[in-house]
Parts: sequence; C-alpha cells; structure tokens
Amino acid sequence: MVGVVLDNCGVGYSAASYLQSFPFDKFKIDRAIVKDCTTRRDCAAVIASAVALAGGLGVATVAKGVETRAQFEALQAAGVDFVEGYLFGRPVPNSEISFDLPLPAQNVA
Repeated sequence: MVGVVLDNCGVGYSAASYLQSFPFDKFKIDRAIVKDCTTRRDCAAVIASAVALAGGLGVATVAKGVETRAQFEALQAAGVDFVEGYLFGRPVPNSEISFDLPLPAQNVA
C-alpha cells in the first residue's frame, strides 16, 4: 500500500492549495509545533486546526517529536490520531529491527 502524507503541517510550505492537489492519507504535525503545545496557545490552536481539517478531509493526524507525557496527553486530548517521538523510543538502525517478533509494548510513565 502506498499513501501520501502532508509532512510538517503547520510550518513552512504546507500550503492549503496542496490539499486540493493531492489525495493525502495523513497530516504530520511538525515537532516545532508539538514542542510548545502545552505552553503556547498558538501552538495548541494550530494542532486543533490541523485535527479539524484532517477530520473534515477524512485523513489521520500524526504528531512528530513527542518527548514528554504532558505533550502526549495534550495531543491525545486534541484528538491527534498517532504520535511519534523519543517518549516512545529512539531511532534504531535497520539491522536492529526484527519483523519476525512482535514489537514490545511501550510503558509510558
């Protein structure tokens, strides 16, 4: 399966005009927005807007760069569908990934 993801939603050149040009499957909310989502109202507003827009278009949202439990809880409350970041695990080389075994459950303390 191949999907199209709008990366860095909320920053840079992720212009609304692209929404009409490509059949996106997911919006990835940039780490720069996620980083301050618990302390800055504007960042929380961008996340809420991205979630609302994605919901209206029938696509999922992914928050990048989640590093704290407070960020995770704020994103969860905002309705973000997926999260990724150091809170859940560090990047590892391909050689260390085994697809033959089930992935371990992550405990978020």
